[in-house]
Amino acid sequence: MFAIALIFFRELLEVTLITGIIMAATKNVLNRNLWVIIGISLGVICSGYIAYSANSFKNLLENINEEAINVIILFTAVIMLNWTIISMKHYTSHLKNNIKKVGQNVQNGTIPLYTIATIIFVAVVREGIEIILFTYGVLKSSSELSYTHVLLGMIIGSLGGISLGIALYYGIINIKKKYMFSVTTILLILLTSSILIQIPNHLPLNEFLPSLYTAAWNTSDIIREDSLLGSLLHVTIGYIEQPSKIQLILYLLEITIISSIIFFQNSKVSH
Repeated sequence: MFAIALIFFRELLEVTLITGIIMAATKNVLNRNLWVIIGISLGVICSGYIAYSANSFKNLLENINEEAINVIILFTAVIMLNWTIISMKHYTSHLKNNIKKVGQNVQNGTIPLYTIATIIFVAVVREGIEIILFTYGVLKSSSELSYTHVLLGMIIGSLGGISLGIALYYGIINIKKKYMFSVTTILLILLTSSILIQIPNHLPLNEFLPSLYTAAWNTSDIIREDSLLGSLLHVTIGYIEQPSKIQLILYLLEITIISSIIFFQNSKVSH
């Protein structure tokens, strides 16, 4: 549930912030709110259609090896999550500057009003696609999640992301964005690692590399994976009571590589 909530929180917070930026940049534009509503509505409808189409597409692939489909989806989710983590800070800053320029141009009348709806529509659809893919990745990596947990995660994450975005827009609360995104980045790295280590379970590599599929340790006597604490740790940091060596290697590699990239990015910015 926490992983689902984190995904919805992160993506809807970004949509809310983008919407807030465009609204602030076009505050004196007549019928601005109408175009904002149109952009959000069309984005939600389009995202819903994509989600429905994705499920239909999956049904068409039922005759294809399910393990292969799972590997492709999980691997794609890992790649996109890593891209989100690495580009989050610079992408958001660049996008904010561009949206402000567009907003000023709309206010000056140099570009049409429907540009407001277009920007918001693209933002909603982009985040919607990421939500669909990331959520599917989490569901495939954690079979214990029930529909109730998924629904609760969606509701909590959505309300949290939208509420925080609105609060930041109106200045109700003041949080330094670098700290907020730092916490989100750490959680996303752990989430990505927990999805990545599920891929070996869908690959027939144990026949060729049996030693890597042996358990690195067994902590079931300390924290059982099916316990409340174990389930919480599983969806937050990818806890497994008997992780294989290949899962441990992939987990550490993911954290080390992505953390190193972010460290070097921050070093370049500071210099």
